[in-house]
Amino acid sequence: MKKKAIIFDFDGVIIDSVNIKDKAFKEIVKDNTKKIRDSFFRYHKKNLGISRQVKFKYLLKNLLKKKFTKNNIDMLSKVFNELILKKILRLKFNSGVLKFFNKNKKKYLFFISSGTPQKELDYILKKKKINKYFKNIYGSPKSKTEHIKKIIKSHKLLKKNIIFIGDGESDLKAAFKANIKFIQFGKNFKSGKVRFKVNHFDKIDKIIYRHNILQ
Repeated sequence: MKKKAIIFDFDGVIIDSVNIKDKAFKEIVKDNTKKIRDSFFRYHKKNLGISRQVKFKYLLKNLLKKKFTKNNIDMLSKVFNELILKKILRLKFNSGVLKFFNKNKKKYLFFISSGTPQKELDYILKKKKINKYFKNIYGSPKSKTEHIKKIIKSHKLLKKNIIFIGDGESDLKAAFKANIKFIQFGKNFKSGKVRFKVNHFDKIDKIIYRHNILQ
């Protein structure tokens, strides 16, 4: 029997944490000029799903014109974590998530590919008691492209038997680069390259069966 897999982004797909992180990014730059605040937030929204460390590097190097160091980026990441963690742990899952996992856990291999730091991601999934559903959980600093490559190699998967479900343009780019199928969750970005879109987990099964996208 061929192995079939679904890779999920976390923020915005499993839980609706995008607004929490939007506010945290705004808080990080609140004392800067409006031009810097606006530029940084546009960059963040354009790059949903990529590591916050990459975003902070962009802030320091391109907007603040400062020399960036690992310590500076780590410090901003720590502040960011303090702003979001408790709030995210209180969030409920998006509607239909647990039902979908329980219904399909024997049919597909499930993976997480997220821009959230690895330790933080592991902690959140464990605290929310859903880590058991996933074969592997991947966070930053590795990129989503690297995550997909590792998943394919480690589990000897055929690309035609993999779907990536994400809410950000970075998810789409990673899926296209790996030549695997993509389903957009929500409406965080617009692209003519997206064929399949859902806003509820109940609709994922319908798309898979109707279009035979997991062969």
